[in-house]
Amino acid sequence: MNVDSDPPRPLKSCGFLILRTEPELSFLLMKHVDRWDLPKGHVDAGEDELTCALRELEEETSLRADQLRLDSR
Repeated sequence: MNVDSDPPRPLKSCGFLILRTEPELSFLLMKHVDRWDLPKGHVDAGEDELTCALRELEEETSLRADQLRLDSR
């Protein structure tokens, strides 16, 4: 790849919106130095989107899929 002439490759990221309904409706955001964001990250080579989202969830929050109810709506 020629850095001077080739356009950057698009990056794909995946994550989850973590909701809690009790005691009131709330959702999880990660605090970064310059922003708030959902727990998410870039897809590794050979990785599908769901695997990426689950890996990033555990890496960034220590939550595992078996601790949550996944809803794909």
